[in-house]
Amino acid sequence: MHAWTIFQAASSNDSGIGSAAIAFFGLLGLVPALSAIGLVCGWLSGPIEVLKAFAALCRLMPPETGRFVLKQLAQALAGGGRDGVVALLTTLGFGLYGLMNAAQALIDGLNLAYRRSEARSWLHRTAIAAAMALAGAVAVVAMIAVILVLSRFDALLMPLHPAIAWLTLLGGSVFVTWLLAMVYRYAPSGPHSDRQRVLPGAITAVILGLASSAGFALYAAHLANFTATYGVLASVAPILLWLQLCGYVVLLGAAVNAQLGAG
Repeated sequence: MHAWTIFQAASSNDSGIGSAAIAFFGLLGLVPALSAIGLVCGWLSGPIEVLKAFAALCRLMPPETGRFVLKQLAQALAGGGRDGVVALLTTLGFGLYGLMNAAQALIDGLNLAYRRSEARSWLHRTAIAAAMALAGAVAVVAMIAVILVLSRFDALLMPLHPAIAWLTLLGGSVFVTWLLAMVYRYAPSGPHSDRQRVLPGAITAVILGLASSAGFALYAAHLANFTATYGVLASVAPILLWLQLCGYVVLLGAAVNAQLGAG
């Protein structure tokens, strides 16, 4: 198996178009979902602590993307109080709608990568998409909870901050690898027994995702001028590009698994 063969397979599967759909619906769901999660966490532990936790979480994103997410979260937290429940239900509804549609687009891309035709009922497929959306939300909540717990011992753990940062990155990478392995195995249509080898693609996707995110962060910080290029869309364009990049490497990981299974 060669890298060029995998790239050709991913290109023939219209991974670029699939990743664009994932990015579009992901943007519709990601920001409202994060705002809803932030509202709940803000009621439980206070808005300042939540903003600090999200700031730590956003360091995993390109700078422009992180700033956009933090700005939306700050606006949602500022709108709490009397309208807090209404804001929570509204943002949660939009978030789940967007994430479920992003999951549907991902399922379509995975079916193409594995050369499968969708044979499941609408209800079965929708349930899988909902489970994927909820799993993503739970993963974010778990990461925020860990950050909030660690922040309680900030003074005690100050000398260990570099080691904790690396351990957090390693633990998060292992967790995302496991999630992707489950997605590669259960999200596409067809018998699960046909997709036994899912770890190679998951590991490939995580490594490429980290590398491409770091490269995109450098590009956005030092080379790109999104304001001159996109004008009023300058705050949205970076997160769309980053989400499309993430979607592409996930579909590329599926192509790796498909090629290994065919080999």
